[in-house]
Amino acid sequence: MGIFDGVLIASDLDGTLLGENHELSRENRSALEFYMSQGGKFAVATGRSRAGAECLKPWEFSNAPAVLSNGGLIFDYAGDSALFTDMLSPATRAAAKDIAREFPGAGLEVHVAQGKYIINSNPAIASHMAYVRCTGAVVPSLDAVAEGWIKVLFVDEPELVAEIGAWAGERYGDAASLVFSNEYMLEIQNKGTDKGSGVRWLAELLGIDPANVYTAGDAGNDLEMMLAFESFAPENASDEIKAAANHPLPSCDRHAIAAMIAFLKERYGGSQKL
Repeated sequence: MGIFDGVLIASDLDGTLLGENHELSRENRSALEFYMSQGGKFAVATGRSRAGAECLKPWEFSNAPAVLSNGGLIFDYAGDSALFTDMLSPATRAAAKDIAREFPGAGLEVHVAQGKYIINSNPAIASHMAYVRCTGAVVPSLDAVAEGWIKVLFVDEPELVAEIGAWAGERYGDAASLVFSNEYMLEIQNKGTDKGSGVRWLAELLGIDPANVYTAGDAGNDLEMMLAFESFAPENASDEIKAAANHPLPSCDRHAIAAMIAFLKERYGGSQKL
């Protein structure tokens, strides 16, 4: 038996596990290998779509299914299968379409099970595609997306995204999940679908006590999982996330997850070196 048997860590990718270069540091990789060798389960919990996450090859540094699209998709890379998919309800889809009609020029991305679609491509979307190292099929409107929608993102300049968020919040804030993942992106999903619900579902699937679940994140779409479980925030996290977290970490460029595992190693009584 290992010291981390029955423990689950769920970590955001960008800005938490990965540094500014979007690569896993040697220190984080070594710490994760030790953690998993001692029985711990490690899962990524990201807003990225399946396609956006796959370019980072998370199966190389995790041993639990991934929480993707902010909890809209739980995907088992080992078995190459979706374990849970939360399609947008008819009401949430209708809300997204109504918002798009009100702001017809706004850039849009739509996550589906296999990838994503892009409407009204713009510099903010191009920057986002470069950041996540993937792209999507360009279509003329939301009506052209026939596959099951998992998440809709409005991606544009901060002033417009803030205006969209205010307008949508007044009309649909009680009926849908509206989250600013950063100043360029407003994410729309079913009410109650978020990283917190995704990690909770994964812990139940793995038979792990919620008291032994730990989360780490840096941005607005991490908030629910930070509040749902004992949580850690890197130094580069937003003020909101640092306030919500139970423990501080070094920045993502200073191997935050290695520091998190070292902290938990002390808690669980391991004498081995990382």
